[in-house]
Amino acid sequence: MARQRRRGRKHLPPRKKSGLPLQDEDFAALMGLSPFQWTVQQLTLVSVCASVVLHAFITLCYGVAPVFVGAPVSLMGLPALVWLAADGVWAWALVCTLRRRWGPPRNLPVDPRAAWRYGGGFCLAAVAVGLAVMEAWQPMWRGLVGAGASWPLWPVQVALPVCLPLAREPLSGWAIAVAFGALVVSVAALKWLGQARVFLVLMALSLAAFAAWVWGEACVRFAGARGLAGVALPAIQAKAQAAPADFNAWVWALWWTGVLLWLAAASAAAGVFHLPRVALEAMRQRA
Repeated sequence: MARQRRRGRKHLPPRKKSGLPLQDEDFAALMGLSPFQWTVQQLTLVSVCASVVLHAFITLCYGVAPVFVGAPVSLMGLPALVWLAADGVWAWALVCTLRRRWGPPRNLPVDPRAAWRYGGGFCLAAVAVGLAVMEAWQPMWRGLVGAGASWPLWPVQVALPVCLPLAREPLSGWAIAVAFGALVVSVAALKWLGQARVFLVLMALSLAAFAAWVWGEACVRFAGARGLAGVALPAIQAKAQAAPADFNAWVWALWWTGVLLWLAAASAAAGVFHLPRVALEAMRQRA
């Protein structure tokens, strides 16, 4: 008799078991980061996400998207709407990144779809700049609030009594001199002396001086356009009256740039005490 073939399940190759889910400490260690570097990276992601969301908010309010592409550019109309869509895509990508890092344990340190999300935002931003160059439908959309509305800039108004003196001489000139001087000396300290901690101290000083100058400029523009705190600047008033939405959008951009510079200065100062020796040695070698 012919030998009957045995019926049953075919022998399949054993499946590879995925590794154990990574906790926050293991996730940071896999990326080669110390706990302090991991914290700074998380705060950086949160700051960038907040910047994108607030930029979209100001664009919705005034109908102007203040961007810096080699030079300050004000996008209006259709280019502003396309950049607003880019802000939405970037915000979605950043939220997905933060959820992956703060959510349940996961198996892979990198999201394979993150590049597509961020790339989509950059493509929309490039389209917005291209439409602005072609001057496509710029004067039609004017935002959701009045061009001269002040309430979106309430942080500037609250800080006016403290930050307005920073724009007066000699404080303004000293801030710029300290910022550039500390920056040059910090690079020399790292490149030729190999002093990473001195580099961080001077970099924090430079960033803080830049932040103080930027906040002073934002406050003097806000006060000068509205005649507040005894500031009377005809040139600034003329600019604000000619294009109030554009003027207010850039006041916000200056203010938020100062916020980011203060955060960067605080991170550099904290790194003097919390960065591990391995990271400091890596900074010396890269210099």
